[in-house]
Amino acid sequence: MKISSTVRKALAAISFLWLGSLAGAGLVFITNVVLARELTPSGYGVFAAALATITLLAPLGEFGLRGFWLKAFGAEGWGAVRWLTRSFRFVILSTTVTLLMLATWAAFGPHDESFRWLLYWLLPVIIGYSFIELVSAKLQLEERYNALALWRLMPHLARLLLVLLVVSGATGQVNLDTIAVVYAVVAFVMMNAGFVQMRAMAQGHLALKGHLKPSDAENIFQTEVTSIVRVSDVARQTWPFALTGLFYLVYFQSAVILLKYLASDQAAGIYNVAVTIMAVV
Repeated sequence: MKISSTVRKALAAISFLWLGSLAGAGLVFITNVVLARELTPSGYGVFAAALATITLLAPLGEFGLRGFWLKAFGAEGWGAVRWLTRSFRFVILSTTVTLLMLATWAAFGPHDESFRWLLYWLLPVIIGYSFIELVSAKLQLEERYNALALWRLMPHLARLLLVLLVVSGATGQVNLDTIAVVYAVVAFVMMNAGFVQMRAMAQGHLALKGHLKPSDAENIFQTEVTSIVRVSDVARQTWPFALTGLFYLVYFQSAVILLKYLASDQAAGIYNVAVTIMAVV
């Protein structure tokens, strides 16, 4: 049976995305193996709990905007550009509120000074996550699935390489703050790369697939239609997508945080090893 070019293209895209997801999961697993070997069980538990705390609230920064963009452009085509201006304002607001929430928890939560500073160092991960999700949406809208797979693989590969660099250069016990700085540096790199993509999108550089491009496409991004969309309208559209991501992470990662506070750092570290193995599977 002859397979059409459309089906072949779809299978190729899915295969590349699947391989990218598999590679990403493998890199996360290897990174955690390295950290678990180089840190004490308690130290690994502290870092795992701090990262889980940050990751748990990260979806509130982007607040489901990726899912909403896919829905809006799928339904409205090029007309969905009317949402972009307010979307960018909304994500700045939601990310700022999320950062303030986490900073407040870091400052006043029931934890010691070392854990507090780990949370501070990891705050840039929130911003990096928002940019990763928004650029992923742009690449999906443009049907650039190979670029999408590579984009989502980049932070995992960068973290692993930097962690290996830190571990190889360490003369004794690896410092937790240093590992946290590695994650922050990768987040800053993704922020800068993502900002370039989002600025290009705001300036009209969007190769939207599946919809006929209007004759006045060069002006559509500057039309007054954006004035009828409010930031509150964006929030009403994005919250179901935001809660979906948040509830998944609550189910998947909250136990590590609870073990750190209710049991011990060592218990959190041992449990996170098991969670990591299941996650890569």
